[in-house]
Amino acid sequence: MSIVKDFKRLVVLTNDTNLGPHFQPPTQQQIIQSVLDANHQLMISSGFFTQSQLAAFQPAAFAYFLAQFNIDFSSATPDPTTGIITVAPFVLIPYTSINSTIIKVSLDSENLNRGSESNAWYGFQYGVIVAVEADGTFSGGYHQGDSYTVGDILTYANYVLNRSKGPVPVSTADFEVITFQSPYTSKTIVNSQNLTDTISKLVCVDSTGSTGFFMENITFEKLDDGTFETKTRVDMTWP
Repeated sequence: MSIVKDFKRLVVLTNDTNLGPHFQPPTQQQIIQSVLDANHQLMISSGFFTQSQLAAFQPAAFAYFLAQFNIDFSSATPDPTTGIITVAPFVLIPYTSINSTIIKVSLDSENLNRGSESNAWYGFQYGVIVAVEADGTFSGGYHQGDSYTVGDILTYANYVLNRSKGPVPVSTADFEVITFQSPYTSKTIVNSQNLTDTISKLVCVDSTGSTGFFMENITFEKLDDGTFETKTRVDMTWP
């Protein structure tokens, strides 16, 4: 039996990028700058979300992080320029993928035309991530007693699947919003070439309200020709 038949729905997004021979792993600050959506300006200007949706999004994100990890961002003051909120050792960052990752829908078992070259769909992320800047243990919430380490990431965001036919969002074209959130911290792993890969396990909710499982792997590799390549794979499954 195929994997598609094992699930009600399977969505796969992929990206392969050759980084050339001079790739240097970015610092955490460089990563933050590449994904920062200052005060969610890009989220609003995308046309996928209204001001009222944004107004509801942030309290929902705060409530999620409080219930899951006992991190209370609601009483902290955001940076007026960026919207970044720090509750040491956690840093909440308004987030988008549009300046850092070009990722394409390769398969949607419920909408097979989304993977075709003539009807290309792309994925764009908007929301918040929480960067962990010290080791420790969650003091409360559902994950009370679980440990976290420097470099871990928590997520509460929206994945917009968009018939943009290119890597630039087009809100006037068809789109679907899938919410995803991390009940676990994303983990980084140093691979055999001393490059850092990231593995994320998340929960996703599609436009019908159905809950599924979300797995994202971001890997780096030095190829035989001396160039570096990164691969991103996102698999969303609904039972």
